[in-house]
Amino acid sequence: MAVAPGNKRVNATLDPERQRKLDELCEVQDKSITELFCKWLDTAYVLEMSWNKKIK
Repeated sequence: MAVAPGNKRVNATLDPERQRKLDELCEVQDKSITELFCKWLDTAYVLEMSWNKKIK
């Protein structure tokens, strides 16, 4: 990802406790981190779209 001149790029890392919890969650569901995040994003998208349809 491009970073504008003068801005610092910060690596996104999890603290060890959150990393451990995420690893446990992946083991329980037998999914990779990527699959887990994709599922969450898909679910959030569907919920958002259904909410928008209800409003209109």
